[in-house]
Amino acid sequence: MNKYFHKILLICVTLGLFACSGDPTGAKNLEDAKQFISEGKSKAATIELKNTLQKDEGNQEARWLLGKLYLESGDYANAIKELDRALELGQSHDDVLPLLAEAYLAVGDKEKLAGLPVANLTSASSRAFVLAAQGLGILSRERIEEAASLVSRAIEEDPQSAFALVADTRITALQSNGQFDEVLRKLNHVLEIDPGYAPALSLLADIEFQTARLNLAEQSYSKAIDAGSKNLEDYYKRALVRLQLGDVEGAEKDIKALAQRVPNHPGVYYLKGLIFFQEQNFKDAISSFEVSSKFETRYPMSLLYLGLAHNIEGNFRQAEDFAYRFLSIVPDNAAGRRLLAGLKVKSGEAEEAQELLTPLLEQSPDDANALNILAKALMMQGKKQESIDLLARIAKLQPDSAEARLRLGASLLSSGQEEMGLQQIQSARDLNPELQQADILIVAAHLRDGDYDGAMKAVDKFAEKNPNSEVTHNLRGRIYLASQKEQEARVSFGKALDLDPGNLTAIHNLAFLAVKDNQKDQAKNYYLEALKYHDNDLGILLKLIALEEINKNYDAMVAYMERGLKAHPGSAYLKVLMARYHILQGKPEQVPVALGDMDVNQRNLPDVINVLGLSQLERGQFFEAKNSFEKLSKSRPDAPQARFHLGKAYLGLNDKAKAMKEFRAAFEISPGYLAPRIELTKLLFEQKNKKEVQDQLSLLKEIAPDYYEVLQLEGEKYRLDGKQEKALELFALAHEKMPSTRNMLILARQMLSMGDRQASRQLQESWVEEHPQDSLARLELARLYITDNEEKLAQEQYSAVLAIDKQNLLALNNLAWLLRETDTKRALEYAEEAVRLEPKSAAALDTLAVVQSKTGNHLKAQRSIERALEIFPRDPSLLYHSAMITAEAGNEAKAKQQLQALLAEKAEFPEKEEAAALLKTLK
Repeated sequence: MNKYFHKILLICVTLGLFACSGDPTGAKNLEDAKQFISEGKSKAATIELKNTLQKDEGNQEARWLLGKLYLESGDYANAIKELDRALELGQSHDDVLPLLAEAYLAVGDKEKLAGLPVANLTSASSRAFVLAAQGLGILSRERIEEAASLVSRAIEEDPQSAFALVADTRITALQSNGQFDEVLRKLNHVLEIDPGYAPALSLLADIEFQTARLNLAEQSYSKAIDAGSKNLEDYYKRALVRLQLGDVEGAEKDIKALAQRVPNHPGVYYLKGLIFFQEQNFKDAISSFEVSSKFETRYPMSLLYLGLAHNIEGNFRQAEDFAYRFLSIVPDNAAGRRLLAGLKVKSGEAEEAQELLTPLLEQSPDDANALNILAKALMMQGKKQESIDLLARIAKLQPDSAEARLRLGASLLSSGQEEMGLQQIQSARDLNPELQQADILIVAAHLRDGDYDGAMKAVDKFAEKNPNSEVTHNLRGRIYLASQKEQEARVSFGKALDLDPGNLTAIHNLAFLAVKDNQKDQAKNYYLEALKYHDNDLGILLKLIALEEINKNYDAMVAYMERGLKAHPGSAYLKVLMARYHILQGKPEQVPVALGDMDVNQRNLPDVINVLGLSQLERGQFFEAKNSFEKLSKSRPDAPQARFHLGKAYLGLNDKAKAMKEFRAAFEISPGYLAPRIELTKLLFEQKNKKEVQDQLSLLKEIAPDYYEVLQLEGEKYRLDGKQEKALELFALAHEKMPSTRNMLILARQMLSMGDRQASRQLQESWVEEHPQDSLARLELARLYITDNEEKLAQEQYSAVLAIDKQNLLALNNLAWLLRETDTKRALEYAEEAVRLEPKSAAALDTLAVVQSKTGNHLKAQRSIERALEIFPRDPSLLYHSAMITAEAGNEAKAKQQLQALLAEKAEFPEKEEAAALLKTLK
């Protein structure tokens, strides 16, 4: 008996409690679910409804109730799924369609919303709800009349429908042009019908928010939330209102509530970004806004704040990119235009700044911030009087602003109106005696006039008010520097440093003086000392990087780069520096590693695109380089280097027509840019376009008559014209101007072509002796030795190349060939390594086949030569070697047939005589 009950228990455990319960239809679960719903226990109700459906999948009421719960929780996808199923199972249209309408409206499925069959509804309230939802679904300025018609029908069906009345109010708000009296009247009517109707309270809060009645808006959002608002945006908007009211704690509660309901809601990150920004924690603000900016059309202000934060952090190019993105969405935003205009001023693009601000000031002529930026832009364009007029206008708008008068005074000074300028600066000092910049400007004015005594008197006055200020000594140091009293300058900057050991003005000036005296180690020590007070300061690290580069101390330079990247992992500038270093070191494959993880905005920075493109060119990835420089050319159409490098990419792709077009575009932007003219001229030589070659050479000789590549091109023209002595003279001069492997080889080949073999050989031997690590020069010298039948000397050069680069394919292959008769063991090792490195090289396979044959391994030799012939089936040298291997394998008849067929074709190849001689020996 016990065993029987034990088995029953096991079955219950195995199949689940439901299989052994006394409620096979789930009716009890459904009743429990309804009880939980009445008590507001949604999670418990959801569990019971799911239990019901496990027992009875066709329970339409359970599916309908579950759909309602999903809808209330904001899980619209599951709500639609359950409600559709409930409708299929027979739940009434009046129960289901209003809920489906709400869900479709929430997810923006206009087509399905419009397709709901209103005619199937028997209840006026249900028809009103669905019609109003359909109206809201198509609501836009373009379809406002159509939407209004549907909502009017809804109100006709049920004049007391709060949902329809709020929909009507929303349409009125859309037509209000900021005049909300009628909107408020309609909302009050809704709230009279249903004082706790959350959507009405939410809309009321929106209007109060728009009209800057922040306290009322906060209260209305709170009422909507307390009334059970399903709109998560109410939490988001209340947080925005609370932040503007300075209630950070309240905003953080809303953020927490929003995050609990939708953990990855972009609004959460936007709100956190605002708090970080207010706290001046710009790095964390950037991280938060980057998340919300992925939804930039919904949270466009994320882009503005990213621009502002990057500007404050000194990431000006990133700031500019975000400002552009923001203005593409909100083109007339004043803050966005001011930000971008300010960045344009920083980058020297004054005219663009003026273009950005002109329409803004037409709308808001007294925008002091915009006027200040425009004044700077005008000053940069040389429009000094216009700039001064604007600054005077600002001073009039802000009569109590010391800063406004200071800016006006500074501009007057810079335009030569010293007396008026000093008057304004004195006024600024009177308004704010603590405004140190006023005294500094007075000193600067005297310095500009060369009035060192006047400058020193101004410093003395400043010192009376600021007796223990390091600024006093820094100002004196500047005066001494300007008057070339460098020792006194050192003393003054030293005193500033004594008062403030981490003072960067003093440190930079002392370091400058040290570098000027060629005391680079002393300059380095100043910056190292500065790091004690400004740990991992990016500006200081960049100075140290520059010093180590000057000293060619690359290990230390890299160490500072790595330190900087550890402290500033998001610094695109440091990553670009590291990437450029790898390119200079001949390691372009390290560039992607150096750039590391970057966000999409950093990837689109011109410096990043440029260094990536350069690495792609170096690696022979010409298609990728083309894409990079096309992108760079679009973002920086005025940059000639981008067009030049795009031309180089096309050259790598063998599209010479497009390459020439890009080279021309590059020097049209910058007529003095040599590199594209030189590359174009080389291509014109190939085309034998003598007239344009002469035109380009004439221009090149005007721009840089002594530049080595210009001399080479001129020499090439003389060579082609048959004037070999003049060509030789110019090639020699080019090599003298810029000694390099390439220039040496051009000169050596010209000597050879003129029959002076001895001079060519001496030149190459001397170069290799002076540059023993130059593999290319050794390979060329080895080739010369082979043509002089000095194979022993050639072997020495190839061996030296392999000592430098053990994977040099040409050296491996050629040394294997030279050793095939005298040292077959070494020859085989070299040949096998060459094929391992380049298994599809016909030349390497050919050499391997011949060496294998020499070692007596004819079977392997035949397979190797067959692989070579698969690559070049009609190559006569390969066909000859195949016949030779066949003969050495003992199959003379087949070898004879091969040779007869080869020689019958009368093709020319270096070993034709040897092939004929071999044929004569075969039977």
